[in-house]
Amino acid sequence: AAPVGRTARLARGGSEAQGDDSVEAAGFSAFVVGLALLPHVIYTLVLAFGVVAQGQSFVWGPYGLNAVSCATTVGLTLWSLGSFAQRGRGLPAGPLGLFGLAEGLSYLACLGLAVAGASSYVRGGSKFTPPTLPAAPALPALKAPDFKAPDLKVPDFKAPDFKAPDIKVPEFKAPAFKAPDVKLPDIKVPEVKVPEIKVPELPKPKPAEPEKADTKAKEESERKKKEETERKAKEEADRKAKEEADRKAKEEADRKAKEAENKKKEEAERKAKEDADRKKKEADNKAKEEADNQAKVEADRKAKEEADRKAKAEAKAEADREAKEEADRKAKEEADRKEKAEADRKAKEEADRKAKEEADRK
Repeated sequence: AAPVGRTARLARGGSEAQGDDSVEAAGFSAFVVGLALLPHVIYTLVLAFGVVAQGQSFVWGPYGLNAVSCATTVGLTLWSLGSFAQRGRGLPAGPLGLFGLAEGLSYLACLGLAVAGASSYVRGGSKFTPPTLPAAPALPALKAPDFKAPDLKVPDFKAPDFKAPDIKVPEFKAPAFKAPDVKLPDIKVPEVKVPEIKVPELPKPKPAEPEKADTKAKEESERKKKEETERKAKEEADRKAKEEADRKAKEEADRKAKEAENKKKEEAERKAKEDADRKKKEADNKAKEEADNQAKVEADRKAKEEADRKAKAEAKAEADREAKEEADRKAKEEADRKEKAEADRKAKEEADRKAKEEADRK
């Protein structure tokens, strides 16, 4: 970026002394910052490419690494935009240009994240999965050493039998008394059902077990812990297998949808190409027919003109021939007339000569 001039700094209300960069990241510090931010930006580009090109979904990643990289990239872009808004230029490039490279790639990564978000939304919405912490290592099974309490025999003690004396109570019989029969009207009292209240049974206290049951209790506790760990491991494996199956099914569905879309697109392109070829062929045939018609009309016109020219030439030749014949006829008649006149003149002269000679002789 070009440095800001003194006039521009004064126009913003600052002084020449305040024209230095407000973000001083030069030298070794800019190198360290660029070296620290560049891997996050590159990793964000890889994530965006995976979502857009390979149909993956947004995930947190181990320990939220994906979210941290995306947040770092967006923060770097906002930092650059804030620098443009405040100082009229971006962040300094730093040594080797690592800081400037991270700044430039952050814009591309943010654009890729936007495109990836739109693509994931079109495919059916992105699903974020919470970060999964690695399972705690299984503790080694601790087994208490077998301890057997010594058997203590309590001496048998039998209490003396005590029998109470039999006492007979005298029988008392009450006198018989019969009450008078009084018929009362039948009054039906409505039945009221009292809801049954079940009192929860209190757990019976277990009888005290001897000291040798402590080992069995510990073994039972260890067995339950082991079963709980195995159950959790099995559930985790089932969950991962289900997620893998869902992911494969989604990838297969996306692939089939993409193939169907490509097939549909190819079919549309083929139909469009066929329509274009057909229209082009029709246009070529029409142009050819028009050219043939024009050529035919031109040929007919030329043939007509040639015929007219020949007819005119023949008519002119005929007229010339007739004119020549007429001239020849007239010339012949003139010659015949002249010959006849000459013959008549000669005949007259001969007759005159003979008449003169006859007259002279007489």
